[in-house]
Amino acid sequence: MQPRHFAHRIVGTVLVTGGILAVFWLLSGTASGGIKTFSAFFLSQLKALFLPLIVGFALFSLLEWHAPAGPRKSFKDAILACQIIIAYVFAGSCAGFVGSYLASALRDHFRLGWIDLRFISGKGVLAVSASALVSTLAFDFVAYWYHRLQHTVPFLWQIHKLHHMDQQLDVLTSSRQNWIEDFVRIPLLTIPLTILYKLDARQASIAGIFVGFMLISWVIFQHCNIRVHLGWATVVFNGPQYHRIHHSRLPEHVNRNFAGAFPILDVLFGTYYHPARDEFPPTGVDGEVDVQSLAQASALPFLEWWRMLRGRLKSHSASVP
Repeated sequence: MQPRHFAHRIVGTVLVTGGILAVFWLLSGTASGGIKTFSAFFLSQLKALFLPLIVGFALFSLLEWHAPAGPRKSFKDAILACQIIIAYVFAGSCAGFVGSYLASALRDHFRLGWIDLRFISGKGVLAVSASALVSTLAFDFVAYWYHRLQHTVPFLWQIHKLHHMDQQLDVLTSSRQNWIEDFVRIPLLTIPLTILYKLDARQASIAGIFVGFMLISWVIFQHCNIRVHLGWATVVFNGPQYHRIHHSRLPEHVNRNFAGAFPILDVLFGTYYHPARDEFPPTGVDGEVDVQSLAQASALPFLEWWRMLRGRLKSHSASVP
């Protein structure tokens, strides 16, 4: 791609992003009712996501220059990844509003919370820390099974596949997700979390902050393109090498290391793979060619679903005498 096209892509990305932000900022101040509420929530979500993402990308990118575990992204691929990330973050903020409404509706209309985790009211720092740990483990348990479904259910895999097609795994890969990812993931996580666990208001707030921090900083770290081996600690701590195995294109690594925070879940459910000291495999999806534009990335699951449907229709018609 010519330098001029690079500049056009960068300027276009900045202008579109700024324009969307300006529209929602104006709506949050001038609109009324549901539109005003949604616009305010949308901007608060972006504020909570964009700054930590930018800081996390900048800090962890510095580590990747010293001891990379695999190939680095070209400037072209990095710009494309940033465009995909911006689309994902904007759409994810909208999905967050849907998830928040869904959780509130479930709590208001049903007696949910089979497992009572309310134990920190009026307690000190240790109880708060234990609550954060328990809440994160509870979240990771549900997220683990959803992540496994993403790799075994074809419908979900076509959404998730974009994240795995990146052959230059690095910090940008952490949020290199399809824009519709959270519209499926957030409801499918919110419903079982609301059904399974009962938290008091303070605990829910702490859990949200802690899990939010984990999802941003910890997940960025997991995707770092760095040559680090954690040894025995890999069983209890999700680091870059452990997660690189999950992104590996090698057959022996397929459907391994699903846990987002606690690898002990993989140990318990038979999906754990302990990497050797110098095991830093190539990443990507075997047999798949990575996307080359934001349009391709955005349309990917829809095109794949259409191919799946067309294949089933052809198979059905061929079987009919």
